[in-house]
Amino acid sequence: MVLKLSELEKFYAEYNYINRDFNLLDEIDKILTVLLHEKTKTYNYFRVGTLLLFYEQWRKSSKVDFYSEIARINDMRCAYDVSNLMCRKTTDLFGTIKEFKPKEFKVGKYSLKFYTKPDYYFIMYQIHREIISKNYKYFSK
Repeated sequence: MVLKLSELEKFYAEYNYINRDFNLLDEIDKILTVLLHEKTKTYNYFRVGTLLLFYEQWRKSSKVDFYSEIARINDMRCAYDVSNLMCRKTTDLFGTIKEFKPKEFKVGKYSLKFYTKPDYYFIMYQIHREIISKNYKYFSK
């Protein structure tokens, strides 16, 4: 399955992830704006990656395929470029392993807790889990 970002956004609208009180894209944006500046490439990579994690197929895929899809949606050359930028941004946010101190980010009803230095995949996965745990009634299978 290959999707462009607009198709990905349309998917959530069609499958009732946009509800009266709940909009998945807005919820992801609320959390990400606390971590990253909104008008950066890295912000888009984290946003697309978090959106892709709502597809079971992408949660089960290899990380190479996952980052390749993020690169393709963002018109990047390869997965390495995407993962390299995300890695650098994660180091900017949390420091190196030696510098890391446990951090907690609170955004409204969401709370992201990091007790060990996370990698960029874990950050996206944590956002994904937090959104589902706080809004489980919108995610019926």
